[in-house]
Amino acid sequence: MARSTKSGKDIEGKNQNKSRKQSSPKKKDQGHHFRCLPKTVATMYNECLRKDAEKMALIEELGFGAFSHLPCYNLKQHMLKELVNIYDIHDNTIHSVHGYVEITTDKIGKALGLSCIGDPFDDKVSKNDLNDEDHAIFKMFQGKSQAELTILVKRTPVDTEANQNLFKRAFLIFIQKVFLLPTSSPNVTPKALPTLFGLENTRGRNWALHVHDFLLKEIMKAKLYNTKAVHECCYVMMIIYFHETHFGKNSREPEAQPPWIQFWTGENLLKRLHREQNYPTVSVFRFGNRLFVFVLFTFRFLHVLISGSGFFQNLVKTGLLRIAKDKLLKRNNDLKMGINLMRKYPYSSKYEQEFDSESE
Repeated sequence: MARSTKSGKDIEGKNQNKSRKQSSPKKKDQGHHFRCLPKTVATMYNECLRKDAEKMALIEELGFGAFSHLPCYNLKQHMLKELVNIYDIHDNTIHSVHGYVEITTDKIGKALGLSCIGDPFDDKVSKNDLNDEDHAIFKMFQGKSQAELTILVKRTPVDTEANQNLFKRAFLIFIQKVFLLPTSSPNVTPKALPTLFGLENTRGRNWALHVHDFLLKEIMKAKLYNTKAVHECCYVMMIIYFHETHFGKNSREPEAQPPWIQFWTGENLLKRLHREQNYPTVSVFRFGNRLFVFVLFTFRFLHVLISGSGFFQNLVKTGLLRIAKDKLLKRNNDLKMGINLMRKYPYSSKYEQEFDSESE
């Protein structure tokens, strides 16, 4: 019988394929992805806007002058991920070892220097309700990419009133696309377009509520559906957490005045991030929650194995397992309620008010 022989080329080809498979690194699970980019905003201020006094004056007129204090580096996503994980969507509060830190519209306004009073923005824009001038503005910015918005902000002159309005609209869409309402889409999304109209009253609108509305909705989506991408401005949640825990009841240091991002920049922010990295207070609290759940289910398992003895029945009578069971059932009901309200009000802050009324 003739034996099948392999040529040298086939052997070399197989060896090369094996080496490629061994050398190619495996993709790791990167966990949550956060689209908020303070570095991009800081770079825009440092490279372009600070050199032009007229553009800075227009930005102050819009109410975004405090954004010049944003750090010129992107933060590690580990801290933001931990804050999202310990965020309670029922009471809108971060549960940490330092205590409860509530996230409110007023605190978002103080943290970023945004207006927290006035009329809110519309959820979406209907083309049929726009006149010819507004329809042309809508069509101009619809579908623009981040690179196109960056060019508009940098190169638009502000010598005439029409160019000033064009610069204001380009900056509003840019700041939402990159920082306030970021998305995974490379182009402008419909949720940023309602801010294009009514430039004369932009500063008097409730920007803090606008940011809080989408942030709460995105966190609820991440908690309920276990999504890996959190698109909204989680940076403001971190600033509120740092500020509330730093200037607590036992703090002797006088509290910094709004906007809080003016204090949490440079050395202060780096010190706090270094402290959280070496002494992760947030992660310790999460470990305590996991330990509590592990002990609970261990008791349940032993209760099934030794159902005839009266020891575990006495534990149930004392209320230890009953309290734990009520806590888990309450959290499950809150999650179901949140799903129903998100389906009912997909782009509105009304579900927050109804959630509170139903929970009461």
